[in-house]
Amino acid sequence: MTLAKASGMPGLECEHLRRVPHAHPYVAPQTMKHGSIDLMHEKGLISSSRKEECVLINQTAHTEGSCTVFPIFYEEHGYSGRYTYFSVYTGKNGRWCVYGRTRVTFDKLSGCWYCLCKGTKKQYRCIHIYLSMWWLYQEREDLLVECTQSASEGDSFEEEEEDADICLERKDGLTKKQIVDMTTYLWQMKRIPENLPQELKIWVSPLPAWFEPTETTCPYCPGPTPPGLTEMVIVTKNAIIYDLESIQKGVTVCVKKCLICRTPVRFQDFTTGFHNFNNRILLTIRFCSMMTSALKSNTAIGRFLSMMEDLLNVKIHHNTLRKAFFHFWAMTSYHYDFSCVRCGHEPPVLIADANWKVAFDLPVNLLKRPCTDNIQQSDLTVNVDERWSSLEKELIATGFCYDTRARNPFSSDLSYSAFAQWIGVA
Repeated sequence: MTLAKASGMPGLECEHLRRVPHAHPYVAPQTMKHGSIDLMHEKGLISSSRKEECVLINQTAHTEGSCTVFPIFYEEHGYSGRYTYFSVYTGKNGRWCVYGRTRVTFDKLSGCWYCLCKGTKKQYRCIHIYLSMWWLYQEREDLLVECTQSASEGDSFEEEEEDADICLERKDGLTKKQIVDMTTYLWQMKRIPENLPQELKIWVSPLPAWFEPTETTCPYCPGPTPPGLTEMVIVTKNAIIYDLESIQKGVTVCVKKCLICRTPVRFQDFTTGFHNFNNRILLTIRFCSMMTSALKSNTAIGRFLSMMEDLLNVKIHHNTLRKAFFHFWAMTSYHYDFSCVRCGHEPPVLIADANWKVAFDLPVNLLKRPCTDNIQQSDLTVNVDERWSSLEKELIATGFCYDTRARNPFSSDLSYSAFAQWIGVA
C-alpha cells in the first residue's frame, strides 16, 4: 500500500478488501470423527497420549459450540495452493491465540507444519498440528501421505524427538560457516558451462534410484589427505523433479557428511542431466535450457510457467521455480560480451529505459553524495569482479537458506549509490 501511494495510486484497495465481494457464506466443516483418529493410532501416526489429548480438546470445543478445526484452501479461490491453513480451537486467550484459536499452516510442497503456539519451538509437533492432521486424515488423506512420509525420515511420532543425524537440513540445521563453505565450493568447483552438450538440452536422462553426491572425501577440510565421508544419508523421499513434459514426485535425495567438520555434501552434477536447487526441488537441464531460450525470446518466466500449468494441468509454485532457475543461472559461467559502440566496456554514463512496473517518485534527499571531506577512491569505484561473484554466491546460497530460518550470509542491501548490476565483467 505504501508503494502504491508513492506511485500516485492512493485509492488502491488491499488484497483483503478485494476478497470481500467474493466471500462465500459460512459453511460448517465436517465434524471430527473418533473412528479416523483410531485408525491414525493403529497406523502409528499418533501416540496414545496425543490421541487422548486431541479427543479431550474436541469434546471441549463441541461443548462450547465451536468447531475444532476449520480448514482454508486458498486454491479454491484462485490463489496459490502450496499452503493449507487451519483455524484450530485452543480454549485459551493470548497473543498467539486471539479469540481462543490459533493458525496452523501446512506446506504441501515440503511436507512441513507450522503453528503460532509457543510449544512449536520446543517440540516438532504440537497438539494443534495433530488436530489438523486428524482433520486431513479424515477428509483429505492424500495430502497427509506426503507429510507422514517426510516426517518418518526424521521425526518419531511416539517420542516426538528429532534425529539430527538423519534430518541434516532441518530448520537452523546449517551454521553460517557451513553455508559459506558449501556455497564457495559449488561456485568454484561445480560451475556449469555456457554451451551445454546438445543431448542434455534435448533429451531427459534416465531417473536414478536416488540422487547422491559423487565425492568420496570432504571438499571443505584442508590438507593433502582430506577425511572421508560417511555413507549416504536420506534427506527426503519426496523431492520433486520439474521437466518440460512431466513433474516427477517421490524422488529420493541423499547426502554425505564429513566426520571432522560435520558439513554435509550434496548432489550437484549437471552432467547427469539434473540440477539440484535445495535437495527438494530439482530441475532437468532441458527445463533450464528452455527457460533460458524463453528469456532470450522476451518470454517472461511467469508466462512460461503458466504455459506449463496449462499443458500439464497442474499448479506450480512460481516463486520457488523462479529461485531454482536463478540458482542455475548463478552457477553457469556466462560470457559477457556487451559493450557500447562508442564507450566500449566501461561507459561513464548508462541510461536505462523506464520500467513502469517498479517506477515511482523518489525524494531528492535520498540521493546523497559522499562527504567531500573524507572521500576516498574506494567511494568512487566498484570492483565489478567481486560484486558479481558476491551476487552469484548470494543466489547459490539461496539453495541452502530457502524455506529455512538461516540467513543468507552473502546478502547485501541495495542502495541508490551502488553500481548498476547489469554492467558485467569486461
